[in-house]
Amino acid sequence: MQPTRQSATRRHPADLVVLPPICLPSGQLAYFDQRADRPVTSARCDQIKFDCNPRVRMTATIQRDKVAALAKQNPQKALAEARRIADPWFQAQAYSWVARFTDGDPIAVAKQAAKASAKCADEFKRAAVRSWEIAALAERGELRAARSALDSALTRAAKITPKSSQAEALTLLLHAAIRIDEKAARKVAQELQTHCGADSHWRCKRALKNGNRLLERATQPRPFFW
Repeated sequence: MQPTRQSATRRHPADLVVLPPICLPSGQLAYFDQRADRPVTSARCDQIKFDCNPRVRMTATIQRDKVAALAKQNPQKALAEARRIADPWFQAQAYSWVARFTDGDPIAVAKQAAKASAKCADEFKRAAVRSWEIAALAERGELRAARSALDSALTRAAKITPKSSQAEALTLLLHAAIRIDEKAARKVAQELQTHCGADSHWRCKRALKNGNRLLERATQPRPFFW
């Protein structure tokens, strides 16, 4: 199921701080309101509905959202759907959703997320998207695998240009790393300081400020799954 072209551009509450939506079994989209720390269904988004018309092309975003909706209820079906996603950025996220909720081996599924991430078009995507994989492993208690994935992602992140993009990728990795432990989080924070500390770009300044607030527990890490 997928939203109509019209529904994709319907009014969106301006006061929401949202992450990409997920498809609910009820046929609604749920947006995650970071400020409220909870999902907000389409009841607050003008009742965005899904259109089952097979002639409407299912985008990679919608495919990812479909996997996210299925992951908790039917991880095997979610895994099959993830394999059908052609865009590696969204496929890596989809595999990570499955890894987070699978009743099988999360490490095996996470490895598929890692393979998908390696196919992304640039170093920013190849590093940043692994945040979902790392968060999934950490939340499943697979800390050794999460640390290994983090080290691999940091190696890629060191190659990202420009610095503003590097700061964004490292910020995502920091939010994932803090789920492992404080040592992992501080390792990412050090990378952020090393690579972006001397840059005057506003994204770098914001990343450093927000990273420090996260380490001080003055703010909560962003959710990757809900």
